[in-house]
Amino acid sequence: MAFNYEFPVNYNLSNNISTIVLSDQYSLHVLNQSNSTSHSTGALIVDGGIYVSGNLHVQGIISTSQGFIYGPTGPTGPTGSTGSTGSTGSTGPTGPTGPTGPTGPTGSTGSTGSTGETGPTGPTGSTGSTGSTGETGPTGPTGPTGSTGATGATGPTGSASTGPTGPPGGGTGSTGATGATGATGATGVTGATGVTGSTGSTGPTGALGTGPTGFTGPTGLTGSTGATGPLGTGPTGPQGPITQSALLSRQHSTTQSISDSTLTRVQFNTQLQFNGTIGLSYDSSTNIGRFTNTSGITKVYNISSVISFAANATGVRAIALCLNGTTTASGRYAETLIPAVSANDSTVITLTTNIVLAANDFIEIYAYQSSGGSLNIGSGGGFGGSLITILETGGSGPTGPQPVPATGGTGSIVLYNAGVTGNYFSPSTLTVTDTINFGANIVPSASATYGIGSITNVLGPSYFAQTGESISTITAATGVIAHNWNVGANWFHSSISANFTANFTNVPNTTNRVYIMNLVLNQGATPYYSSTVQINGSTTTINWFNNTIPTPTANKREIETLTVMNTASAWTIFGQYTSFG
Repeated sequence: MAFNYEFPVNYNLSNNISTIVLSDQYSLHVLNQSNSTSHSTGALIVDGGIYVSGNLHVQGIISTSQGFIYGPTGPTGPTGSTGSTGSTGSTGPTGPTGPTGPTGPTGSTGSTGSTGETGPTGPTGSTGSTGSTGETGPTGPTGPTGSTGATGATGPTGSASTGPTGPPGGGTGSTGATGATGATGATGVTGATGVTGSTGSTGPTGALGTGPTGFTGPTGLTGSTGATGPLGTGPTGPQGPITQSALLSRQHSTTQSISDSTLTRVQFNTQLQFNGTIGLSYDSSTNIGRFTNTSGITKVYNISSVISFAANATGVRAIALCLNGTTTASGRYAETLIPAVSANDSTVITLTTNIVLAANDFIEIYAYQSSGGSLNIGSGGGFGGSLITILETGGSGPTGPQPVPATGGTGSIVLYNAGVTGNYFSPSTLTVTDTINFGANIVPSASATYGIGSITNVLGPSYFAQTGESISTITAATGVIAHNWNVGANWFHSSISANFTANFTNVPNTTNRVYIMNLVLNQGATPYYSSTVQINGSTTTINWFNNTIPTPTANKREIETLTVMNTASAWTIFGQYTSFG
């Protein structure tokens, strides 16, 4: 049975009665018509403490000025709406540390709030077991280390007022609110870079592409072998007449002054010796010291000259042989240059050479010195003066009649350089079924276009150390363009205006022959090629590789190769097209 006790309104329990104790049979019922927390109008005003072992039912508001209300924790009520954040109160005392609960999943990082005052540091939790080391990732580039900011000053510790201790045996109150998070400490220095991970394995090698194999040209027909004849020797021609050699020598009868650093013609104004018809005339008036070939034919001479310079130790001395008035350093025919001997001795210098003089060619001897002033060259013959000796070499007799060579036996034919005038063979055609060894170069005459006009019917293999071909240039091709086979088999096309017809002219119309023509095409922004081919003006179909008509490519170097075959007097053309760059 419950008993209720009602206090009159505004009934005050003085310090004489500090505690109200109600047993299970009694309850304290406080009624007030207004919800007030005022010390004057509140329903229940307690300046001391209230101890309730049972239930405390309050319809109004319970207000305490500094105490605590202890009781068993009731069930959690529904979460009310969040009110506006009140001002931050002073930090309460630190409650006892509860056991560390399991770590929940990491939530998404919220925006960083303003830094609050640093709270007291809690005890360090036990260190968790170290997880297994993950594989080393690739080392990223090391970023620059930021400067360490200054550590902020620690704020003063707030005072914690402790409320009165409740009666023993009371239940544990709820944990106080967690203090504000302290300011984040300054970032530590960057740790050393981890070791570089091992290099990954090399990827698989891509497939090697092989271009298509070009076609094999047809094999030429083998010619019939001629019969081997006896080795014949022609008769020896008669001995030509022997020509006597001629000699001329001249000196300078007085001293001749040679200016410093000036090439000066030596005059040789006095004749010493003369023997035979030498074919040279000496100029004694206009160009004193010049010797001109007035024989009307080409002659070969041996020239020897000696000059003695007066004693002087400075500079160099030189003697030069000049042909047809060419006195430049690069054009002098022969030259001797030596340093001066001494201040007490003459410097003697000599020159000896052979020279071929055509009709009306002339020669002159020049002296040169660089002593810093004029120097004399001596007088009189020999080493005391200036001397020139000219000797005409013996001429060859006329060539005897050339025998017509018979067909030789099997073996090698050797053509060796013997300085023979004329043709090695008088027949216009030479047929050789074995090896020819050329012991010297085959040099064409000045008027010839080719050393060898053509070689046909080479029945065996030919070996060359090097070969080269000419190439002709054609610009702005369009329409029908002539390509002359007589000047080569290669043509370079630039600034091509449109697809064009290549007309190969002067191609020999000989059965069982194969010819190869190359068109090098320097393509521009719009590419073109020879889409049609004519042989000596007759259009012939191009059989393209893989039966595919080529597609030219802009701004490339491309080669159109045409293999032209003549069988049974009919032309067949095989085409290949290659792009480069």
